[in-house]
Amino acid sequence: MPEAIATSDKTGLSVLIVDDERDFARGLTRLIAGRFKGLRVDMAHSGTEALAMLGSQEYHLMLTDLRMPELSGMDLHGPAA
Repeated sequence: MPEAIATSDKTGLSVLIVDDERDFARGLTRLIAGRFKGLRVDMAHSGTEALAMLGSQEYHLMLTDLRMPELSGMDLHGPAA
């Protein structure tokens, strides 16, 4: 299940953070949301979770870990394009 961190969506731009290390994903999400006000920043903790999110929303940028169980970051590249 996607984890939510309060972010705003004033610019209409969205970012998806994908990392199986929850603390890293949470920290990066907070950093980006705090530094770039107005972005919507979502996070997923697996490639499978990210695929589901990519199927239901449009993202302008995806930052992903390359080495994850199930689906790697490289596996997500095709479906995200």
